Amino acid sequence: MILIIDGYNLILHPAWPEVKGSLEDRRNHLINQLIRYRKLDSISRLVLVFDGSQGVCDFSPRSHRQGVEIIYALEADKADGKIISLSHQWNDVQVVTADRGLARKARRNKAIIIPPEIFMRNLFRSLSRESKEVCEDGENKLDADEWLNIFEMEEEISIPPVPTQHNKTRFPSVPPRNKTPKKNKGSSPKEGERESPLGDMSVQEWMEWMGLEEE
Repeated sequence: MILIIDGYNLILHPAWPEVKGSLEDRRNHLINQLIRYRKLDSISRLVLVFDGSQGVCDFSPRSHRQGVEIIYALEADKADGKIISLSHQWNDVQVVTADRGLARKARRNKAIIIPPEIFMRNLFRSLSRESKEVCEDGENKLDADEWLNIFEMEEEISIPPVPTQHNKTRFPSVPPRNKTPKKNKGSSPKEGERESPLGDMSVQEWMEWMGLEEE
């Protein structure tokens, strides 16, 4: 199967995620997504066609980037004419476009037309599945930069500072185990009297035994 994508028709579609930056940034974002998509869905050939005059500087009319063919159409009929020509030359072609005129002419060449909404649903579903498989793969250890690349994030992650010595919580020391409360031999509570929880020890003795200091 050969997949041909009407580049500007896709990235300028209202449902396509907004990408900040120049038109070149938006093109590169689409190309990077398609590189991943082609590998995931085993597409034999993926061709991305742009008009050659929309904000393109110092470009090659035809190039390849990791399996994705990129064409900047310079002819008078630009991307539409190039896509129609390619769909006529090749068999088993699918074209992603919302342009009705282009879609009608490509169908005459027996190409299958995929609306951008359907293509985007398949694209993001595949990319989401890739991210899920990476998360579940216990043997695949990714560093922070690789995770940012997967989700196309640029913000830095702030790590809280390590607590310093002066703000650590202090706990009272445990008294030595060899100290035991002192008892007076032969003393027992009288009938009707409640035994003191301190036994025969004074408050000062209990505080010393517990390692506490009197305020």
